[in-house]
Amino acid sequence: IITQGARGAKWLHPPTHSSQSFPARRVTCRDSTGAGDAFMAGLLFKLSQEQEINPECLAKNLPFAVDCGAWCVRELGAQNLPPFEEIQEWKTSEIPNS
Repeated sequence: IITQGARGAKWLHPPTHSSQSFPARRVTCRDSTGAGDAFMAGLLFKLSQEQEINPECLAKNLPFAVDCGAWCVRELGAQNLPPFEEIQEWKTSEIPNS
């Protein structure tokens, strides 16, 4: 897994020579402090709910991790992540920087 800042993240699978990109939502970045931590927290949270971790599982859950990283760069300083439901609601809202 490679995080790419404003471009989101990319997952590489060497055994099959495949990759998949997960674009980030466009937000105004005020401070990137904690973005990687937020990304990893989101990914680990989602993976902890899975029975098995495999390529399909990663592809299904990486978009949430990217959203967590994007959420945290919108304000100055390291941001606490909100409850899961709030990230989901923000993800589907039409207001890109809210």
